Amino acid sequence: MPDQFTEVTTTGYGKRIMNSIGGIIFGVILFFASFVVLFNNEGSVDYSTIAKTAIQVDSASVTTDAALTDKLLVTSGTFASDETIGDDMYLNPGQYLSLERKAEMYAWVEETSSKSNTNTGGSETTTTTYDYKKEWTGSPESASDFKYPEGHQNPTLDIKGVTKKVGKATIGAYGVDMQSLTLPSLSPVVLNAQNTTLKEGAVLAGDYVFLSKNAGSTINAPIVGDVRVSYSALKSGGNATIFGKLNGSSFGTFLTKDNLRFYQAFTGSKEEAIASLHESFVMWIWIMRLVGFMMMWIGLTTVLGPISVMADFLPMLGGLSRSIIGVITFVIALVLSSVTILISMLLHNVVAIVIAVAVIGGATFMILNRKKGASSGIKMPPIEPPAAKA
Repeated sequence: MPDQFTEVTTTGYGKRIMNSIGGIIFGVILFFASFVVLFNNEGSVDYSTIAKTAIQVDSASVTTDAALTDKLLVTSGTFASDETIGDDMYLNPGQYLSLERKAEMYAWVEETSSKSNTNTGGSETTTTTYDYKKEWTGSPESASDFKYPEGHQNPTLDIKGVTKKVGKATIGAYGVDMQSLTLPSLSPVVLNAQNTTLKEGAVLAGDYVFLSKNAGSTINAPIVGDVRVSYSALKSGGNATIFGKLNGSSFGTFLTKDNLRFYQAFTGSKEEAIASLHESFVMWIWIMRLVGFMMMWIGLTTVLGPISVMADFLPMLGGLSRSIIGVITFVIALVLSSVTILISMLLHNVVAIVIAVAVIGGATFMILNRKKGASSGIKMPPIEPPAAKA
């Protein structure tokens, strides 16, 4: 069976116009939704600012200071547990605080691509290509979900992914509530004959347990249906920093006055943890700003889409109109999203609002005062800029 299929469809001029008009509703919704996304994004909490307020306690011994009750605390020390965990399948129990098993199947994957050309008279011809490739995937699709299922059947992946944590752990002299704790990123587990128990049909292949489901297949030359299993974990006994609230002699979840949950562990020091939190905040705030801008741009372009479709009666004219509309809507979206971001920053920041009101009020008072002096014939001295500091 071929592994690539092509379909060619033609949409008439009238139907294209009707479709573009129908798309106006979607464009309007997307446009206004972008304001919500941008506004809410500027209200995101930078947890590094909360972390900076944490009171440092020594992990060598449990503090008895009653003044620290219900306060956000931070401590650094050896993060360990007496418990061992494995996956009850291939990985033997070991000194891990958290363990994740990932199972993948070598399976058929459908990839779709389309290319459209506008014809004289306004109709549009679309060429859609369906490519079927074999790849490692953790979620193999059923052939019934493919456009061309024949010859592209995938077996069912009967090994599921799993995540485990130890029940109890300590950081220095303090206990740690593991179940609600946000842990650092896990690292790959290097597999060997000592930390694995291989069942019939399973072999070690680098950092994978390989299960051949077909005669003669290997991890380097797999066949559809073959499975590979890998592991990642947080090892016990490493140095870590934990932010949270003390419940007796154990760390647990801290709630801010705004009911924000903060209970997280990091590898490294307090300073490294704060830097990591801030980097994550900056990254996501800019990602969501870009998402909001793109929503606004696409929404505006979609609303004006019927203009380009009607101009497609002459393909060259339609292409030109798309370019012009694209540039215009880009500039509009850029200006509107920038203004929205600035206003949202002000509305989410009480201090910024007070400063802005004070500046506007002061400027207004000075302008009105000068006008009043001019109307009464009193010559007001010129306003000179403050002298620059040496």
